[in-house]
Amino acid sequence: MRRFIFLMLTTFGVLMLFNPISAQPDLGDMPEPQKQRIRLHQEIENLRIWKLTKYLNLTSEQAKNFFPAYNEFRDKLNDLNDQKAALVDKISRSSEVDDYPADKLKDMVIQMEDLEEKQLKLKRDFRKQTETMLSENQVAKLKIFEFRFQQDIQRLLQDAHERRMKQRRPFIDR
Repeated sequence: MRRFIFLMLTTFGVLMLFNPISAQPDLGDMPEPQKQRIRLHQEIENLRIWKLTKYLNLTSEQAKNFFPAYNEFRDKLNDLNDQKAALVDKISRSSEVDDYPADKLKDMVIQMEDLEEKQLKLKRDFRKQTETMLSENQVAKLKIFEFRFQQDIQRLLQDAHERRMKQRRPFIDR
């Protein structure tokens, strides 16, 4: 039992040392909704790391090697997702304009496909990198965890959205 507690404390310490989320950004003069979004994102990322450590049953040595690489991977993946979201918005706005040049729309669609290929390459490269740090079983569990965690978060956000909508419309749907 003492070994387990020591292992958990060591793992937590390593996580906080290598977790960029633990460094709170200066929220300063940001609008409150944006602050809430940032705080929610931080809480989700901390939850992800805690659950991932537990699910993969990482040793302190594995955690020390794995989390810096994982955080770098997540940062790059988030950056690609942000680029993709901006491009989706641009394509959406442009496609609604009837006389927008078709060749420019095609170029944006190709850019979207290029971003998707970069995401896939990043995921494959990270999987190969994790094979040097984790067992095959843990690598497989990592894939399962990422898929299920994303589903769970989407479900929670959808439920929260539905609750907010019901509060705004108190006499409808009751």
